[in-house]
Amino acid sequence: MNNSSFTKFLNNLFGKSISSSRLRNIFSSYYNDSNLSIEERRKNANVMAHSLKTQQTVYTKYSQKLHEKDIYIKKIEDENKELRKRIKLLESKLS
Repeated sequence: MNNSSFTKFLNNLFGKSISSSRLRNIFSSYYNDSNLSIEERRKNANVMAHSLKTQQTVYTKYSQKLHEKDIYIKKIEDENKELRKRIKLLESKLS
């Protein structure tokens, strides 16, 4: 099965557009966030044909543990945007 066929298979399976790279990211992130030993993580990386270092640096895009700070900052930024909208609305009502 070539890459194009596999991507079509994934899209049909999930009912939306998903690539093998995204699936690797989700899988690696999930296992990074679970409480697996280093040896179990290394085995998963070997099955996926990359090193543990590659798995932890490249394929953990969706890891909540690794990106906890980024998620927190994004939440604050979103809250600030909402507050700015409310302030503008109030200012317009006062004018």
